[in-house]
Amino acid sequence: MRRIKRVRFGLKSLIGFVTIVAALLSIWPLLSLFAAVNHPFIDVGDLGGGPVSRQPNEDCVRAAVEAVKGRSLERSAVSLMLNRLEHGNRDARVHAAIALGQLGPSADKAVPVLVAALQDDHDVALPAARAIGSIGNGSERDAGEFLAGLFGDQDLNIAKRVEAADCLIEIGQTARLVETMTDDGRICLGLQAMFQGLQRPHSADDASVAVACLTRALSNEEPLNRQFAALTLGVLGAADAVPMLRAAQTDSSVAVRQAATTAIRRINTRDKRQR
Repeated sequence: MRRIKRVRFGLKSLIGFVTIVAALLSIWPLLSLFAAVNHPFIDVGDLGGGPVSRQPNEDCVRAAVEAVKGRSLERSAVSLMLNRLEHGNRDARVHAAIALGQLGPSADKAVPVLVAALQDDHDVALPAARAIGSIGNGSERDAGEFLAGLFGDQDLNIAKRVEAADCLIEIGQTARLVETMTDDGRICLGLQAMFQGLQRPHSADDASVAVACLTRALSNEEPLNRQFAALTLGVLGAADAVPMLRAAQTDSSVAVRQAATTAIRRINTRDKRQR
């Protein structure tokens, strides 16, 4: 009789243990996301005992988000990221904004907090603006106004201004970027951002606005601006701009001539593929 009781007790304990393990496994992706968001860096080194370097943990955050997307944990992940965005340290807020952007439309309830985060440190505000664009519930205007102001801030370092311009392109606000390119400095930075940002998927409207701006820039006084304009027209496959690009092949700048030739070749290659 005692042996039977012991067996029953053992079975109950085993069932309880298995239940706990199963519960932990079911929320493991959420725990992994929490850990990734709260650890801003990951130590990377070789197995032979070589030097260890600290690298941003963004890849781990993105991988953890992918593990919860499309599952019942997604809503809990949004709530968890909202908590980190409001109450975490700066690095946790950065990663929470990145995670919310990656969660996309399912994180629509996070938009008011993300809009408030536009007033945070620039390192937090920029991924918050990207997240607003990714979620896309109509608050892109708020993000666009913030980013346009950031892009025009001459006291801000160039890298941040180019990042703000790139972010405008990413959230579908290329027209807003073009509107703010009102002086030589902004034109130069905006063209650099277009070359970078328009290599990602973008709308036909954004492409149309960009092509008009880039075509005008082919006659800009600065050779660097003409060079970026030509290269970006090639990236866009702007067949209508080929006559202007052919004219740019006689430019006084070698770099511009080379850029125009590269762009024409790229456009022609794309046309052949589409036939």
